[in-house]
Amino acid sequence: MIQTLAVSLSLKNTYQVNCIMYAIKQTPIINRFLPDDFYGAYKVKLFANVLSILWEIMSTFAVKLLYFVAMLIWAMCFYPAATKPQLFFHILIFLTVLGSFTNTYIFKPRKDKYYALVLLRMDSRYYAVSNYSYYILKTFIGFAAMGALSSCLIGLPILQSVLIPFFVVGLKLDVVAILLKYYEHTGNAPNEDKINYIIWGLILLLLLCAYGLPLLGVILPIELSTVLMAFAIAGSFLSVYKVCSFRLYHSLYRQILSQAICSVTPNEYNHAEQAISFEPNIYSSKKGADYLNALFVKRHRKVLWRSSNQIALGFMALTVVLLLISYLCPSKMQLVLSKWSPSFLFFMMYLVNRGGSFTKALYMNCDYSLLNYNFFKKSDLVFKLFIIRLRELIKINILPALSIGMGLGVIMYANGIGKVTDYILWILLAMCLSAFFSVHYLLMYYLLQPYTSGTDVKSGHYRILEIAPFFIFLRVIKINTSSIFLGVISIGMCVLYYFIAISLVRKYSTDTFRQRV
Repeated sequence: MIQTLAVSLSLKNTYQVNCIMYAIKQTPIINRFLPDDFYGAYKVKLFANVLSILWEIMSTFAVKLLYFVAMLIWAMCFYPAATKPQLFFHILIFLTVLGSFTNTYIFKPRKDKYYALVLLRMDSRYYAVSNYSYYILKTFIGFAAMGALSSCLIGLPILQSVLIPFFVVGLKLDVVAILLKYYEHTGNAPNEDKINYIIWGLILLLLLCAYGLPLLGVILPIELSTVLMAFAIAGSFLSVYKVCSFRLYHSLYRQILSQAICSVTPNEYNHAEQAISFEPNIYSSKKGADYLNALFVKRHRKVLWRSSNQIALGFMALTVVLLLISYLCPSKMQLVLSKWSPSFLFFMMYLVNRGGSFTKALYMNCDYSLLNYNFFKKSDLVFKLFIIRLRELIKINILPALSIGMGLGVIMYANGIGKVTDYILWILLAMCLSAFFSVHYLLMYYLLQPYTSGTDVKSGHYRILEIAPFFIFLRVIKINTSSIFLGVISIGMCVLYYFIAISLVRKYSTDTFRQRV
């Protein structure tokens, strides 16, 4: 088993090294100075290996540090300081339950797993047990360090601080054992990349319990948290036996990896075809490019509109819950909302925008085939389709934007925060940001066309431009200015970006909108 772990880690490192080298090769400006034999250079491979090892070490602590700072310590700033230790363990309990179901490692399809189990035909049981043990060890070390750090910052009781890493890995083992038992009885393998409605409902419920109950004055006592942690740790001893003695890893991984979008290209298209409507009565009276787009939207309504509707309904439900909390605990809700800044809208619209999924569906089910024909690359048709698709994408994204902006205005009005002009401005800002991201994703698609035949993103420029708004908006949050000034400037910049995007597409898209190998 140790030999299996060594080989699998070597394979994983090789995969990461290749990804690092590819990322360097695709980095703008830098790629112009790289030699043709870049991938075969020994010093470059050595440098990539060092980065891979450093990343493996950093991932043990960096992700946990971000989790503790953002989800626990920073979130606790919205609540009374007197209950910090009790509140810390309250949030930790619910978030750990949530993470145990959504981050199991065993049930996550990865390319290195596909290479090891399908291509190299390694022993599935040895591979699963050895790699999961390595993952649990990393998790334990990371949470032990973060638990000690949190103990110093917040003043947690020593006993509970010591139990944190044991509780986290114990609960993860318990959940994996339950899911393995579920697979034995049903034959249906859980897949982390395909979260169903039950899991989404559970995630929402746990988040509401973690952050909503304290607003109502309901916080788990430290004694109860300690008992729950002890039960999870005690149950993990039986779970370890289940994980080690499980005999169906081969069939389990065969099912998971056959569903893996990142592994088997044909399944990408099979999965996409299931979401396409082939009803014969779908038609349109439009002509030319408008006809092509109308048929595409109607046949892909499930892909394009379902997630948008779900996001809108989710925020409406969240608005109702927050209004209820405002009615039951007005003072505490006002304390939380007093820390609100309109700049948070930038992050919210960044997270809910569906531009990426829209362009991916466009390429896979439409442009991938049509780009083989010269008529589809003509400048007039390319630009006209860009305008038509931009209009459609804005329509798709405007519904979540309205639900967020109006819901925010209703909540603020119910708590007596802000003015009528602020509420109107937030709605307009949400809609404008929604349009901005629609333009941004479609502009990147036409100028960079990052997708390969398997819909993998093979463009360093695209990745940089995709995450750039996140860091820009992170800076915007720190700007202390009035809502009106921020809103007017933001709306003006969005309008300017719209005209810049149109000019760039008109000038360059004929050369850039093409297929990738």
